[in-house]
Amino acid sequence: MKVVVCALMVLSVAEALNIAAFNIKRLSENTLNSHAGRLQSLVTILRRYDIISVEEVMDAYGLADVVKSMNSHGGGPYAMIKSAKTGRTSYKEYYAFVYRTDRVQVRGSYQYHDVHDWFEREPFSALFHAPSSQLSDFVIAACHLKPDQAKPEIGHLVDVYTDISNHYNNKNVMFDGDFNADCSYLSTSALLQSPLYQDHRFQWLLSSSVDTTASHHTNCAYDRFVVAGAEFQAAVVPGSATVYNFETALHLTFTQAYSVSDHYPIEMKLKSA
Repeated sequence: MKVVVCALMVLSVAEALNIAAFNIKRLSENTLNSHAGRLQSLVTILRRYDIISVEEVMDAYGLADVVKSMNSHGGGPYAMIKSAKTGRTSYKEYYAFVYRTDRVQVRGSYQYHDVHDWFEREPFSALFHAPSSQLSDFVIAACHLKPDQAKPEIGHLVDVYTDISNHYNNKNVMFDGDFNADCSYLSTSALLQSPLYQDHRFQWLLSSSVDTTASHHTNCAYDRFVVAGAEFQAAVVPGSATVYNFETALHLTFTQAYSVSDHYPIEMKLKSA
């Protein structure tokens, strides 16, 4: 009986939905081709996941090349959707979601209408349908918050949640991505006072003690998962939220790893149905 129970537990974890958020340092066709090995490293990293929120997409071509390589030699099937280009100045980025089409479907997407001009880069969301997951329909909103405006932008995510949940008629929403929520951009005391932190509807899956940066000179929890909705929170595999240190996992030198990105991806799992 114990053997059967253990086998079922392993099977459940194996079928969990793997979700990540990754700030891929200024990803473009040019930067992809200018660093030998960057493409293959990204393919190896991203293939770990069923859904990936990607920030700092500078053009559509670089990420499209990555997805094409992910699908080569039987590695897929993956697809991508991207936001409108966003940013107040000449420097602009896309958000994107890369997802495995045999595990999830995209039922809709929506970029927050920032009528108050609260955000440098308005969060971009998608409604996912995952029939093999305990939570079959949920929303992920990708965020890349402005470093020197991290405190107010994080606070306004409460308002974004109201807007997004009303748009999709779905309370199960996760914000993920680069919040710049630590170190010189946001003190621990400022984070604890944030409306997003104090509002008990929201669960933060990663603590400020983790290091999501690839630099050997920083130790900052910039990247986060914040989950709202009782069903979403219950579906998260306990303890699954972590950082994937690809420098160590892929046996890269620091220089090789830093050419991939200055952030590590953050990852978590949703329980299987």
